[in-house]
Amino acid sequence: MATRTTVSLACTLGLAALLAGCHTPGGAGYTGASQTYVSSVWSPKTVTVIDTRTNEPVFQMEIPVGQQLSIQFVEKDGDDPVYTPARMRYQLWEAGKSYGTLQSSMTVPSAGSRKVIVDVRQGPEYPPADGTTLGRVDRAEDRPGWWSPDGGTAPAEGVSQGNYEG
Repeated sequence: MATRTTVSLACTLGLAALLAGCHTPGGAGYTGASQTYVSSVWSPKTVTVIDTRTNEPVFQMEIPVGQQLSIQFVEKDGDDPVYTPARMRYQLWEAGKSYGTLQSSMTVPSAGSRKVIVDVRQGPEYPPADGTTLGRVDRAEDRPGWWSPDGGTAPAEGVSQGNYEG
């Protein structure tokens, strides 16, 4: 059974996070919660926000594989009371991140004049190679000197084998 102090502390911390503009993917159970879209190898996603009055996109992002996009709409925080009365806060980060601040924003149409479309692109898509792993080498002339029968100097301990000068 939780003590009154523990519950009070949890509520205070939750309120502080909300007021600081922090974000938990999927929302924290309060009005104005954000939505998170994760792009994976077999489900790469493109998120588009459409102005339904003109049927024109006001925002579109192809989420790279291995990343996620979180968006949150804040009504009555826009720069124009008719055309863009709301603000969309968003952030792109590594997939699996569960807490952070939505640092980018733009003004958008109100809830009654916008829709969010999530398209799944044809998969599979793979994240770009990060250069830290050594790829397959089929030809002898492409192998580093230390792989040859004559031997050679291997990379220093802790140096990625994908970053050698052959």
